[in-house]
Amino acid sequence: MARLIDDEPFSFTIDKKHTIFVPVELNKQIRKEFFLVAKELENY
Repeated sequence: MARLIDDEPFSFTIDKKHTIFVPVELNKQIRKEFFLVAKELENY
């Protein structure tokens, strides 16, 4: 998932009524957090 994030805004679709918009300014932080989650899952 983290590898798919680049320098464009994107949205997470939760269900038909809920979507989370992520602006470009937050991409680096979201990407970093996804990599941290992946690292923890690998160590699990």
